Amino acid sequence: MTAAQLKLSENELDQALAFVVDHGYSYYLPVPFELEALKHVWDHVRPALASVNLLSYTPHRCSELLAPKNKYTVRPIQLLDPIDLLFLTSLTLRIAPVLESARIPRSEGVVHSFRFTQEPDGRLRLESDWDEWARHVRERLSERKMVAKADIVDFFPRIYLHRLENSLDSLEGVEQETRAIMRLLHNWSHGTSYGIPVGPVACNILAEALLVEVDDFLQSQGLIFVRYIDDYVFFGANEADCLRSLYLLGQRLHSTQGLSLNMAKTRLLTAAQFASELAPPDDPTSVLQGRIIEEVFGGDPYAELDPTKLTEHEKELIGDLDSSRMLVLALEGDIIDLRAVKFVLNVLAGLRQPKHIEAVLQQLDRLQPVSEAVGRFLNLVEFEHDAQRKDTAQKVLAYLRTGQFVSDFQSVWLLEPFARSGEWDHVDELRVIARDSRSRLVRRQAALALGHLGDRSALLDLKSCLDDAQDWEWRAILFACRGLPRDERDALWRSQALAGDWRPENSVAKATVEYAQREAKLR
Repeated sequence: MTAAQLKLSENELDQALAFVVDHGYSYYLPVPFELEALKHVWDHVRPALASVNLLSYTPHRCSELLAPKNKYTVRPIQLLDPIDLLFLTSLTLRIAPVLESARIPRSEGVVHSFRFTQEPDGRLRLESDWDEWARHVRERLSERKMVAKADIVDFFPRIYLHRLENSLDSLEGVEQETRAIMRLLHNWSHGTSYGIPVGPVACNILAEALLVEVDDFLQSQGLIFVRYIDDYVFFGANEADCLRSLYLLGQRLHSTQGLSLNMAKTRLLTAAQFASELAPPDDPTSVLQGRIIEEVFGGDPYAELDPTKLTEHEKELIGDLDSSRMLVLALEGDIIDLRAVKFVLNVLAGLRQPKHIEAVLQQLDRLQPVSEAVGRFLNLVEFEHDAQRKDTAQKVLAYLRTGQFVSDFQSVWLLEPFARSGEWDHVDELRVIARDSRSRLVRRQAALALGHLGDRSALLDLKSCLDDAQDWEWRAILFACRGLPRDERDALWRSQALAGDWRPENSVAKATVEYAQREAKLR
């Protein structure tokens, strides 16, 4: 009997690669150089991946970090192997149109997260319309007196895979794709049957599948609500209406999905109270902030600005923001306003201004939950002179060395500017991190930083660690060694036995070497 086969077309793999480039490798971690390496040799990699039967494919183990979610809680972050991410993304994009057709129609203004669209040129996109969410909330507030807010506690880590499989199985015509997706997810769950990776955009699409029947149930009960990812807002004529809504949601989540509500974030408010929370304070800075969110951030206060795509009008608008006042207010007190800090850092990163570097560096211990915004700000800023960059680098490294508690997540992000550019220097401190850090992902960042500096002694140290390194760290060392003298680096790359045909199991390593060879020629 012939075994079942499920393969991806080369066009689907092209779409998956373009989707990852457009939407990001991970919501919470830096973009790995391996993505550029794969793009560089994609004509070799694509046919190798298209030959794989995904019904029998076994993925790599994913790497994991714990990231601070706020001052007191953490979330697990998963980093998928590049090939695995492309497979998961391709499969998910294949079922996305079917999933979209099963959801409450977008025109009803109920579900605003991760709506799937296909552009006229065939490019696949997801849209999460925060602006439309806010508009529909305001419309419903004008019609109801009471509001109930709730979200699902630890949504992604607590998803029961069997119930997710049932949700995907209920979609028409995607049985084989569901089998392949669940094979990947079960391998990453370490035998627990719970949790989907946090970070990959494709996982947000899968999570939406789980809530289709919950949303349908709530509508069948006549409840008025809007949802954004795992956040629900219900509207009622009185308190009893809202309590009934919360009860029905909690009951349904428990009985059909094994999930529960986050009691710390579940609240009842009057419509007027909730409207006041949505409305910005009536002061010039807040009014301008509202305009910036609307006109520059596209309605999403958490969006990241690309400095190369800002218009002159947008630069002028965010340049008028009193960022000094906002940052001072956000940082004062016992509990930092993390949302406001992240907003200011995104604005400053968009402008590439070195304003407030000192204030940020002095608060690094309290800014761990927004480490990605800090790292991105430091990475994009244009320093006024080399001494300012050197002083900043010294303070960052001193914090990594002497901080009372520095999470691996924060270390990865604070090392990102060093990993992206040799201008940050400090080879001696980076050698210590590359040798002594307990985290492979932190050691990887230090190795990438040393690769820019080209110090032969430091690179020989890295080379000696190859036999004990794995996956992300191993590839970073291989890539960093492009800075060795030509005969040494060529001998190293030949010793890794990467000759021969391109196969799924060697594609990322071969791509790393070819990309490193190209970069070495450009030095």
